[in-house]
This record gives sequence, C-alpha cells and structure tokens, in this order.
Amino acid sequence: MPGTPTETPCGLGFWGPETIARLVAPYVDPDRFTVTRAVVYTFHHLVAERWRSGRVFLLGDAAHQMPPFLGQGLCSGLRDAANLTWKLALVLEGTDGAAGPDLLDSYEAERRPHTEEMAVTSLRLGKVFLVRNRYAAAARDAVLRGVQIVPRVRRFVRRFEFKPAPALRTGMLSGGVRKGPIGTMFPQPEVTTPGSTTPRLLEHVLGPAFTVIGPAVDARTAATWAGPAATFVRVLPTGSSGAPSTPAHDVVNVVDVNGVLGDWFHRHRVALAVLRPDRFVYGTTADAVPLCSPAGGGGSGTAASAV
Repeated sequence: MPGTPTETPCGLGFWGPETIARLVAPYVDPDRFTVTRAVVYTFHHLVAERWRSGRVFLLGDAAHQMPPFLGQGLCSGLRDAANLTWKLALVLEGTDGAAGPDLLDSYEAERRPHTEEMAVTSLRLGKVFLVRNRYAAAARDAVLRGVQIVPRVRRFVRRFEFKPAPALRTGMLSGGVRKGPIGTMFPQPEVTTPGSTTPRLLEHVLGPAFTVIGPAVDARTAATWAGPAATFVRVLPTGSSGAPSTPAHDVVNVVDVNGVLGDWFHRHRVALAVLRPDRFVYGTTADAVPLCSPAGGGGSGTAASAV
C-alpha cells in the first residue's frame, strides 16, 4: 500500500483513523471497530549467502525473508528447523557411528533450493495480487471468477497447488540425489493401531527417529537393521480385521485405513521405505532385507537402493 513506511499511533500522521476508515468503508462499517495500530509493512526477498559458519546456523528469517503472499515465511522457518534439529541430535549424540559433523552441511544444500523457489513464487503471486491498474485488476478478477467453474482448476487455485513441492534435490539421501520417491515427503494418512479402532495420523505412530515402513517389514527387517534408532512399521491392507496386539521385535503394525499407503507402495513398486526423522524418504527397496544404515555425511550412504 502507498504511504510512509513507518508505524504511527492512531490519530497521528498519514495512517490516522480517518485514512483507515476511508480504506475499509467499502467493505465494513468503520463505526464497528476501533483502530489501535496502523503500519505500512515493507517486505523483502532476501537469502543469506551462507547459512552455516562453523557451529553457527541461520534458520527462518535470519536465513531468508520473502513476501507474505503465499504465507510461507513461518512455514519455511519451520521446515528449516525440522531439517536441522534431528541432524544436530545425531551428531551431538555421536552414537551408532551414524553421523559425522559433515552431515550438517546438508542442511543448507537441502533447504536453500526450495526456499528460493518459494520466494520467487511469492513475488510472482504478489504481482497478481497488487495490480494497481483498474483495467488489469478487472481482467484478473474476471479470469479468476471464470476458472471457478472448472472443479480441478478451482481446487488448484484454492489449495495453492502451484506452490513448489518441498522435495529434496540432493543431500542425505540414498545415492545422494533425488530419484523416484527418494527425496520426497512420505504421505501421512490415517491408520489404526493395535488395541484401537479409532483412526489417527501415521505421524503419531512414527515417533522422532528414523522409520522403516512397508508391507514387507517384519522381525527379520528389525533384526538386521544396523543404523541409528528407528521405528519399524508394518503396513496391513485396508479392511484388515486388526493388528496383532503383541508385535514381535518392536515391529508396530498399522492398518491402512484409506488405502493411501498401499497405493504409495504399489505406485512406486517398493516393499519398504526408510524415512528420515523429518519424514522425507531416505531410500526404498523391493525386498525386506538386507538393509544397511543411513550413513553420516552428505548422503552417500547405501541404506536402500532406489527402485
């Protein structure tokens, strides 16, 4: 919005109550509310040159700032934290030989590309939102109203499906690069667990560690795992009467309530997947065993082969 980019108490300066009342009058009666604060916000598109210096890391607004039009500033910061915190834990714990300090370099390598794409998309969307020519704005509004009659297009717009997907290009992945489902986020559908028929999100079953999940997961899978702490989850098909109440070797059984997990494994033609603590797919395999552990460092481990 035009104006002086400063914050002023109401009653003073350009952004006094009279100005606010005039701007909102076409949409709501100004007498129905009281203005207590008015400010012109200045937004930026900034990305730090580097996000790590030794033991210091930049996350969130310290690492990047973007326009507000996609509402992704806070979300990007949360993704930063989700990416880095479990890696820090692995390195600081220093157990199982699972991770070396160079693992932390994968934080920026994984997060920067998506953050930059999201910022650029926000800028482009802002140019659509902030059209100031009345004829261009009328054309924009007419187009947006017109596409509402096509259900798939309407869903695409309303759900902001044009946002860049948070997939990883490189980093701590089997083979070091994205391939097939490797590097994508694993679905989080509803499942049921032993002793309960009430569906709950898979996220609540997995816990904070690595996860080995799939229809082929069994006691042998758990017994041959040599990596960091992990949760082992066997996926039972939709319509299963229930899961055994006493899973062997810490293998948790879940029933795929809506078939989402079954569809995922069938589509990618794999029997199990290794998930990182942030729920990105580290690797996949067509067999239940053998599996090696995710290696520390930049993703050169061989925990599971891409299929």
